[in-house]
Amino acid sequence: MIGDANLECNNCIFYGNNDKNEFGISKLNDASLTYQLRNCLVKREDLDEHFINCLNLDPKFVSNYGQDYNLQENSPAIDAGLNGLGITTDILGRMRNGNPDLGAFEYYPASDNRLRINTH
Repeated sequence: MIGDANLECNNCIFYGNNDKNEFGISKLNDASLTYQLRNCLVKREDLDEHFINCLNLDPKFVSNYGQDYNLQENSPAIDAGLNGLGITTDILGRMRNGNPDLGAFEYYPASDNRLRINTH
């Protein structure tokens, strides 16, 4: 990206196979860069003032290597999101209920996964 930038992330997960840091920021020359992450799960050594109410924990995906990024029942991402962002369904169309979960997938027990699909 060239020029000034502003990044705001809410209810996101940045996690992967790197040892310490999955999220990094750099800027070129005199470009202005502002960023803020709120209620996110971030694999990073230093969660400074730009990371508000963020966690540095394993999100407990069903299978990192199998690329199943649904959450396990013991995931710290469950109910850790901000309400009121206007996102009412997850990537599969399932309703976000109560405090939303972090990441693209709202947690539902396996027996409920197909019952709560939003068709609208």
